[in-house]
Amino acid sequence: MTRADVRKLIGPHELNAASAVAHVEKMAPFDPDAPEPGYTYVFPTLQLSLWRSVIPDASQDADDPTGRTFEAVGVGPDGYFTTTSWVATV
Repeated sequence: MTRADVRKLIGPHELNAASAVAHVEKMAPFDPDAPEPGYTYVFPTLQLSLWRSVIPDASQDADDPTGRTFEAVGVGPDGYFTTTSWVATV
């Protein structure tokens, strides 16, 4: 991922989660098999992840911002987000 790519991610903490994922997907797909679906979106090609601690509940008040945006953006060195690097081992 280049600095120019990172600049394209303007406001991932401000966009609603669906918009942030759609925006990054314009550059690369996320891995649907990554752990914590809905909470974590991993984009291995970009060495990038988006994370939130909660997913909005269907009964949640529309004015309640909880879970509607991502809380963290992870950027790893080359190879960090390979298909096996984030999988928990037992």
